[in-house]
Amino acid sequence: MPSTRTKLVRQKSIKYQGPFVWNKLPSEIKKSPSVHTFKNTLKQYLLYLLNIHYISHISIISWLSLLLFAFVLWFLLIYYVSVLAHFLTVIIVCWGG
Repeated sequence: MPSTRTKLVRQKSIKYQGPFVWNKLPSEIKKSPSVHTFKNTLKQYLLYLLNIHYISHISIISWLSLLLFAFVLWFLLIYYVSVLAHFLTVIIVCWGG
């Protein structure tokens, strides 16, 4: 078995991921005085992270939808100006000739 594949399997194991995740937790959570406090503070922390992630996606989606709206608006403006110019050209040619 190649060493890179072995390394990937090792990195996905609980022996690797457990300490990795534990070391990323804030010290306030790790120093909780009881299991009940640990669970509550961990849940609050994870919801906080989820909320930040959700808000960042909403802001990206909002910007993308605003950009799409501006593009559609610009396209419609160009389209209707060209239709109006063509209409005016037809009227001028018909009345002039």
